[in-house]
Amino acid sequence: MRPFVVLFLIALAATALAGPRQGGDTVADATVIPSIPFTDTGTTVGYNDDYDAPCPFWGQFAADVVYSYAPDQVELVTIDLCGSAYDTRVWITDPDLTIIGCNNDYYPDGDPCGSFVSRLEGVSLEAGFVYYIVIDGYGGAEGEYAIEITATPVAAAATTWTAIRSLYH
Repeated sequence: MRPFVVLFLIALAATALAGPRQGGDTVADATVIPSIPFTDTGTTVGYNDDYDAPCPFWGQFAADVVYSYAPDQVELVTIDLCGSAYDTRVWITDPDLTIIGCNNDYYPDGDPCGSFVSRLEGVSLEAGFVYYIVIDGYGGAEGEYAIEITATPVAAAATTWTAIRSLYH
């Protein structure tokens, strides 16, 4: 085998072993979330400020990264940036890029998860649509982030609620 072919195969194997890559720069090259639960780490440093949302204010001018997810059933998702090293914002959009959930500062200053780090809980996603998750910063902040996404199928959530409610009736 030629040396350049061997080097190419080694580089390809190293890339495959490196695991998931961080979020993409725009919705056009968003990192696909293949299934939930999902975890990843990355940075917004060196990325562009492509998106902004009133979360809680417009005009934050911070670099952002994007993930995409297409559930195969109706789910309630939680998106947690616990462990991120800067003042984060996170939001999720529907396929038309309309914001359906947004959070800034779920965790307070000094929290073990990080100061002013974001978390969204119980966002309902319909099956068969692509949703976009944007990780952004507040006030121009950017840095290293951690993301964990978990989901509960709506049928399971409804069953749990029915079981809890039956305890009180």
